Amino acid sequence: MTAARWLERLRDATPLPPETDIAAELLTAWQAIAAARKAIFDEADRPTKLAHEHAPLAAELKAREDAWLGALGAARDRVVGSRLALGKARRYQQGASSVDSSRR
Repeated sequence: MTAARWLERLRDATPLPPETDIAAELLTAWQAIAAARKAIFDEADRPTKLAHEHAPLAAELKAREDAWLGALGAARDRVVGSRLALGKARRYQQGASSVDSSRR
């Protein structure tokens, strides 16, 4: 297999991330992509070197990977923010409950 064809297959296996704010949907999509990419990387006839002529394909692949990193990072940040907000709400609720019970 030529290096160009291998890069094309890897690029095709890496579509841009879906436009969603739902972390579970994003992770499900990434799992399928990760499995397809792993299969391509695990092939015995993968290229060992890339030439300068492969730069446009490599750049397109990197752009797609960067889009995924951004989307997954944003999803992580949303989950962390939600968990922090839930923790604050629980602490507030527990504090309010203990104040109410001490007044009785």
